[in-house]
Formats: sequence, structure tokens, C-alpha cells
Amino acid sequence: MNVVEVTWEYPPVKSGGLAEHCRGLSEELASQSVQPHVLTSGQETRRKRNGVDLHRLETGQTPDDVSWAMQFGRRVQEKGIELDRENNGVDVVHAHDWMAVPGAAGLAEALDVPLVFTLHSMQRLRSGLGSDYESAIHNIEWYGTYKADEVICVGKEFRDRAGQEFEIPDEKLHYIPNGVDPERFGDVPDLKRSRIAREEERIVLYAGRMLPEKGPQHLVEAFDQVVDKHRDAKLVMCGGGHEQRYREMADSVLGDKVCVPGFVDESVLKGLMAESYANVTPSLSEPFGLVPLEAAASGTATVGSRVGGIKETVVHGYTGLHSEPGSPESISHELDRMLSDPGWTDWMSKKAEERVKETYNWSLVSSQTADIYRSVA
Repeated sequence: MNVVEVTWEYPPVKSGGLAEHCRGLSEELASQSVQPHVLTSGQETRRKRNGVDLHRLETGQTPDDVSWAMQFGRRVQEKGIELDRENNGVDVVHAHDWMAVPGAAGLAEALDVPLVFTLHSMQRLRSGLGSDYESAIHNIEWYGTYKADEVICVGKEFRDRAGQEFEIPDEKLHYIPNGVDPERFGDVPDLKRSRIAREEERIVLYAGRMLPEKGPQHLVEAFDQVVDKHRDAKLVMCGGGHEQRYREMADSVLGDKVCVPGFVDESVLKGLMAESYANVTPSLSEPFGLVPLEAAASGTATVGSRVGGIKETVVHGYTGLHSEPGSPESISHELDRMLSDPGWTDWMSKKAEERVKETYNWSLVSSQTADIYRSVA
């Protein structure tokens, strides 16, 4: 079975969890009698990697993401038609997130094959629909759910929300979670820890984009309360986005009790997760939330907001703790509980690592996805 996977990002090009999702899914599909052909952005190249036929497609400069999605869509359709001829047919086209919709939907229609669409988030949850531009993104999301033969959502609560938002028939709406490859986090590179924290300091990690909806501003305020009691705690904040703005804010509030390296590569992030005492994911909304699972695979428990998919990936009191979204007081309280009881925190970290291996493995995720492909092909 030949499946064209369309995604705007694929490692090493990545800004969030989408890239890792597409890599994990595609590589595992390749071991299940599915040939994934990934069409993504980047300098024009083609290479086979871990069974995946990976194509990077160049696009020119555009004024905004909507314009870029349209230009990327034209390249996707051109390349997809070439792949159809080269492989004696494409069986399914799979779009990942809204920027893949124009190209994937057009390609599926041109080839007269089924379209599968995975919603990883939606505009209303990211920053709302307060402008014509945001409404345009929302409309593209709706179009993807309308044109798709099957729609996959990465969180249970998110599936229900998306179904209501876009009026998706129940029979074509599915929940399949993200996955994590624990082996990627087993080989931890040597981390020059002294550059980030002193030996006696316990690292509390934030790993995510520096954007308001991800909640780093509330974590900084919370940590100001935490260090009053736990002087050995050190906050480390990793991620792209508005990192300079948050670096200045964090430095002004926390001084030497925070380190904001901003975006770091995968090897550094793995090292940080393994070295951390706890992870914090303070998002205001999160359809799934991959970071708590990556932390769990590294043997680190999470304080995560009681929202969306985080409520599913973090089991309160068992694999981590829930805080109230947007509440520095609640984040501070739950972090204090972890920092005050190392034995309990270590127990939760071990349970988190066990659960991610049992429940969120790519073999299970890819098998469920392949079943959807076969049901429509």
C-alpha cells in the first residue's frame, strides 16, 4: 500500500510535536506493509530513511502561513502525481494539520483516492478567531474535515470538541493518540550540566514553544514562589517562539534561578529531560501534549495543566500531577509537592516510564492508523 503523508515539518525541521509524530508514525508504518511517501518542506531533496521515502519540497517566500500553505500545496500536488505514476498508483493521501490540507485535498481529488486528515490542533484553541486571517485558517481546517473520508484526532476530549466545532459525523471521526519511541530516550548524550545548573541544583524543565497559550508566563510567576522554599531548584526553559521576550521576563523575575537556552537540538533536549527532577507543561489548551510523554520516556514525571490531552497523558498522583490552567498558585503548589517528596516523585517517574511504553508506543499507533487506511482504500 502506497500512502502519501503530507506535513509541513519533519525532523530535523521542527517547531513542535507534529514533526516527531510524523516521523514516528511513518517509520513504524514502513514495517507494517505500508510504504509511506512523506512530502514536507525544505531544500529540494529525496532520500530513503528507515523505510520512509522522504521528499523535501522547496517553496518561495510568502507573506504569511496561509499563502505558504497554498504554494506548498501546489508543490505537493505536482510531486504526488509523479509518485502516483512512479509507483503504479497511490492508495491513500494523509494530511497532517491545516497547512497540509490544500495540497493533500487537491492531490486526493486529482488521483481519485481517499483522504485521511489528522487534526493535531485547531485555530480556535490556539489563539481564537479574532481576525480574518485566523478565520481563514479555521476555514481551511473545516475544509479538511469536510473533504476527508476519515478524520483522526490525537486526544479524546479534543476529538469531541473537533466533532462539535466542524460538525464531523461520528462514523468518520477517530481517536488515535501520539506515540513515543522510548529507545530514542534511552541513549542519553553527555550533557554539560555545569553550563545550565550547579551540581546541587534540581532542574525543573519547561520544554515547549515560548507562546502565551503554552503558559510559560504563568510558570515563571509560579517558580518565583517555589524558590522561596526550595533554593536548590533551577528552572530551565527550552523552546523557540518568542524566546527573547520570555528570557528577559524570566531573568528579571528569577535571576540566577532560571536558564533560558531557547531552542535546543534533540540531543540536548534528551539530556535535559534525563537530568531533570521534574517537567512542567503549563499549557492553557493542548489537544494532546507530547512533551509529558517524552519526559516520561526519559524517566521524569510532569506537572501538567488539567486540560485536553494532558489530562490523558498525565495521571494525577500516579505519573505526575495536575495543575489548574493559567494559575501560578496551582503550579507552585504542585511543584512544591514534588520537590518536597523526592521518594514519591521518583515513584511517579518510574510509573510514567512504564505507562508510556505500554500505552503510547508507535507500534500500536501505526497499527490503528493502517487499519483506517485499509478501511477506505
